[in-house]
Amino acid sequence: MVFRYLIALAVLFVGTTLNAATLRLNDNGTLVGANGVLVNDQYYDVSFEDGTCAAIFDGCDNPNAGGDFIFRTRSAAIAAAAALNDQVFIDTNLGLFDTNPRLTNGCSGIDCVVLIPYNLFYFQGYRVQYGTASNFNGTFPSQTGSTTQLRGLDTSGSSSSAPLMVMARFTEGSAPTPVPLPATGLLLFAALGGAIVARKLRK
Repeated sequence: MVFRYLIALAVLFVGTTLNAATLRLNDNGTLVGANGVLVNDQYYDVSFEDGTCAAIFDGCDNPNAGGDFIFRTRSAAIAAAAALNDQVFIDTNLGLFDTNPRLTNGCSGIDCVVLIPYNLFYFQGYRVQYGTASNFNGTFPSQTGSTTQLRGLDTSGSSSSAPLMVMARFTEGSAPTPVPLPATGLLLFAALGGAIVARKLRK
């Protein structure tokens, strides 16, 4: 029984340690992005940037030009949003990025909505469709969804919603570098090895 319990702990420990994205912070400890974010079996790098969609993404300039929207469908953009909530907006020894959304670049409110553009269309003005990753300060669990905004939305502006929103710019990336096991992990595997030896001796 103990043997099976240790095996389960080892699998859980290794899985959560080796698959973590690498968070990027500025000199003030603010979360500005991450490398090695896994979305639908593909790794991406992401940066959190304030401004308008047209200023940050070529895809907001011309709906027929292809642009640089990494994700082109609602389901793909929502999958990217879920990856942000699961892999980036987390509490770590680097900072409480899940508990305190203000620690994310571009977000100065108690809640933070990250916008991931996937489509531009025209209807009484150019409008952008976004997948959204909503990170709350403990009031509600993190959520994913979608929204449509006019292309001129400026997340760095002075509107009431601006402090709550920031753009997520995804680019193709690579798998994160495996994190060395800390002392607790080594102790776990030492205990596992001892359990295996003890079991063999009993047999």
